[in-house]
This record gives sequence, structure tokens and C-alpha cells, in this order.
Amino acid sequence: MTKPFLAASLALAILTSTTACGSSNMTTPDIKTKAHPTKRYELTVTIKDAPGGFDSMQTMVQYDVSNPFCAPTRPGSGATNAPDKTVTIPMTKTGENTYTGEFYADLMEDGDYYGKGVCHWQLTGVTTYLQHKNLMMTPGMSPKSIEAQKPETWYFSGLSYAQADTERVDVGITDGSKLLPSDHPFSVTYTAKERFQ
Repeated sequence: MTKPFLAASLALAILTSTTACGSSNMTTPDIKTKAHPTKRYELTVTIKDAPGGFDSMQTMVQYDVSNPFCAPTRPGSGATNAPDKTVTIPMTKTGENTYTGEFYADLMEDGDYYGKGVCHWQLTGVTTYLQHKNLMMTPGMSPKSIEAQKPETWYFSGLSYAQADTERVDVGITDGSKLLPSDHPFSVTYTAKERFQ
């Protein structure tokens, strides 16, 4: 899943507050979480050189089904109706520009939700929603970086931050060299460390 698609799907999830995709004539399954997940990660988000503050900050983890054909298809289109789940990660400010929280990579319970075979869940990423006026900035961390416990940094233009009166989404870039000093760049860095139970 690409970063812009992840950001868009999570933004839609926040707006609609749903826990599973489904058409109006289909029953939403009872999606379960594990009573005792074990793959726990400590997440740290560090914002560096931002030109100002943010009106709100929300960090969410996204889970998707890896085998979508365990779910029914939509009549006509044939597209699958596989469920997905977003979970908010409570973040605590631990420094001037640093926030920490915890999440489980294996939170979701595999199950035969539709009678078509077991749906298998996978973590598909973490996204932070940084709201500044009408501007939403959406840096995130990929499942590959989470599993490797490798830092991931996203870069934004301070000029974009300053032009926040227009409603839009800025997904940022991963190559900071593409921003000039005159862009007044700033960064959001993620680190995830596994904490065994």
C-alpha cells in the first residue's frame, strides 16, 4: 500500500468512524481483537524544526486483511469487501518535540468472518494526522520499517505550513534533499522498538 493511499484511507476512516468496509445490503462482521496480543512496539514520533505548533495531532495504526477473497464480492463490480481496522495510538508528550505511544502489530484476530475461509490480518502502517488550520499533514511509518525497527523520516516545507488557509492534505516526501533551505524544511521521524511481553 502506498503512503498517499494509506493516508487517504485512514482519513476516510476517521471521518466515517467505521471499522469495516461494507455495502448497505451486507452485514458488517463482528471483527475481533486478540485478548492477549504479544507483538508490542513502542513508537516515538519526533518533530524537528517545525515553524510552529499544530492544532491537533492524532496517530493511528492501520490493519488490513491480507487475503481479501475471504470476504464476499460486491454485486456487479466483483470487488471484494474485505474488512479493515484503524486503532488510535494514545501518544504522550515526552519531550519538547517528542511523543511516545504503544501499539500491537498482531492485535487483530484471524477468523472466518463471512463463511468463506479464514481472513488473515496484517499491519499496514502507522499515520499521524497533524492539523494546522485547514492543512492536514500526514507523515507515517511503513510496516517494513516497523518490522526492521528502522527509523523513517518524512520532510515537509515550511512554506506549505504557512499556506494553511486552503483546505488540503500534504503527505510530505522521504527525500529531504529535494527541499531547499528557502523552503524552510522540517521533519517528522518515527522509530519503533519491539518490547517483548
